Amino acid sequence: MKDKVLSLLSQNVGDYISGQTMCSTLGVSRTTVWKTVNALKQQGIAIEAVTKRGYCLTHLPDTLNQYRIASYGDAWTAHIKVFDTVTSTNVVAKALAQKGCEEGTIILAEQQTAGKGRLGRAWSSPAQQGIWMTVVLRPQFPPQHATGITLLAALAVRRAIASVCGISPTIKWPNDVMLSGGKVCGILTEMHAEMEQIDYVLVGIGINVNTQKEEFPSCLQDIASSILIETGKKIGRNTLIARILHEMKSLYVAYEGQLDAALLAEYYTHSNTIGRRIRVSQVGGEIIGTADGMDSRGALLVTDEKGCKHIVLSGDVSY
Repeated sequence: MKDKVLSLLSQNVGDYISGQTMCSTLGVSRTTVWKTVNALKQQGIAIEAVTKRGYCLTHLPDTLNQYRIASYGDAWTAHIKVFDTVTSTNVVAKALAQKGCEEGTIILAEQQTAGKGRLGRAWSSPAQQGIWMTVVLRPQFPPQHATGITLLAALAVRRAIASVCGISPTIKWPNDVMLSGGKVCGILTEMHAEMEQIDYVLVGIGINVNTQKEEFPSCLQDIASSILIETGKKIGRNTLIARILHEMKSLYVAYEGQLDAALLAEYYTHSNTIGRRIRVSQVGGEIIGTADGMDSRGALLVTDEKGCKHIVLSGDVSY
């Protein structure tokens, strides 16, 4: 109910809406509206209540709201679930996926207490400062073609940040979105499959949106960044989420298990990996060489110092 009340007030920022109008619109009693408004005010949301005038939202808060996200576009907004605090959005999404939730189910949280990145690394996820989100997908192509989904997600995030924030991020293969050399987004993709059939893919996306440098753990302050740090402006998270979902759905529905020439060209244009001398750390050792490009699956093509060619499906890249 809080989301519905806030969504209604958000459509009329600065204007009063009578209690009766709110009751009729929402199909609830005056008591329910009053209690819900008080609960929102206790969360710090600026709502004024004036006798015979009604309720007024004085300015838009940046709390996550599924109805506000849905109002910005039509991409994957029918199954958005917003939580105040979770251990990890991927953990919640996995439980729902195992129960058969629909493709396009979105899990969002204001805070993660045990957010994780690739290779088991912890991901700092402070309350109301970033986007902590997981998208549930159920692709029909074989598991070996799922590699490209991570790259599609990175492209979607890059496009969305460029569109909403007016800046141009780069992509570090396979899953990081960067601004001025600092990591602003990480993507963790998890898949459950049997033989030649994918059951589900979880695309976890973590974006540092409105975090100040001093708010990062000391161990991350030299490597992490945020959109706020790079632009000097606070960004509305609901708007950015809606744009990411729009871009991601657009890319995903056209994807049939291979990256076409246009997508590869777009990725190359915004990649800070292709053409560079890199070190790839893998379970079986490491490769030092030049990143020549990618194949249609999204695998990295590397020529090592001896001239040997390598196809890298996964690994940790450093420069």
